[in-house]
Amino acid sequence: MSINSSPRSTACILILLAASTTALAEPPQYRVVEFPLVDGEYRFTADKINDQGVIIGRYFDGAAFGYKPAVLINGTYHTLPDGSQTEAFHMTALNNQSIIVGWEEETMPMGQGFATNGKTFLQLGTLGGAYSYALGINNRNTIVGYSTVGTPEDNVSSAFIWSAGIMKKLTPLSDGYSYARAVNDHDNAVGFSWDEDWHSRAVLWPADGSGPVQLTTGENPTFPETAVDINQADQIVGDVATDDPDSFVHAFIWEENVLTDIGVLPEAGRQGPYGPELTQTRARAINDRGQVVGNSEPHFPDPDFDTRPGPFFYEDGEIFNLNDYLYANTSIDLQVDWPVDINNHGVILATVREAGTFKHRSIMLVPKRK
Repeated sequence: MSINSSPRSTACILILLAASTTALAEPPQYRVVEFPLVDGEYRFTADKINDQGVIIGRYFDGAAFGYKPAVLINGTYHTLPDGSQTEAFHMTALNNQSIIVGWEEETMPMGQGFATNGKTFLQLGTLGGAYSYALGINNRNTIVGYSTVGTPEDNVSSAFIWSAGIMKKLTPLSDGYSYARAVNDHDNAVGFSWDEDWHSRAVLWPADGSGPVQLTTGENPTFPETAVDINQADQIVGDVATDDPDSFVHAFIWEENVLTDIGVLPEAGRQGPYGPELTQTRARAINDRGQVVGNSEPHFPDPDFDTRPGPFFYEDGEIFNLNDYLYANTSIDLQVDWPVDINNHGVILATVREAGTFKHRSIMLVPKRK
């Protein structure tokens, strides 16, 4: 099969995407779209979505007792090329040409990054070590990730950028670990690198080779700082450690050399079902409209789910709980838990759970401005 989607293959999703490009004071209302079962039996876990509505994810195959990759196009699931439909293959990102990257565990001692167009696989190689993982790809087919650079005994991983068959090491802040997690169409990459004190810092690797640029500088961070995504305007989102004793980490947005703490949801600190516990925020993705999704969570999560989840949508300096913006006909027993991605149409992939339970599943939130 080919996963290069046609206009017809995404028509039903594009019809739902009639969202204004004008940022408003509040986010849109969202329609909850459920995913069909794989083979009529297994639930699909969605991980990434592109602007054509192609979604990559996985499902738990009860017969094989393991997760397998799947690509969802216009309501139909597709498999990867022959030999790769096993739990050894992990998809991590895709671009708008539906080129998928990830890593597999079959050809190298500890796995190797790959790219696929749905027909053939391209193995990316390593920086000289035992394994590599591909984590991001842009629309120029530039790929980023991390790879070991020495012997298995050394086992030090370094961020890489791959283009036109050549994998290059991205300069780290120190001799410690570094990962590149996303890259935009200017070939500017973001991720994290250990500094000289072995603290994880969010970094930018500009395409001109002038990096790394350290984005976060908190003293003695108690939480790993990292950049997780970058859009075409070079806006970067990630997580920064805080000095607040009630919070380990806050989501941030970085643009034009200024880092802004996204903060916490307005309900943080209230009593009752909202709870004062939602004191941490973590970013997951940003689109080209500057819309950010992520999650607000308790400093010490409650295993009994007494606190309402805090999935957030951030735009123009304002942060909102997505659960306040679901269509009125959405089940009151359904709570959005974790957003995982947002595309340039504002469509969000997220997990939901039934209130007061541990039952999770993936859904899609399709926006409609008021």
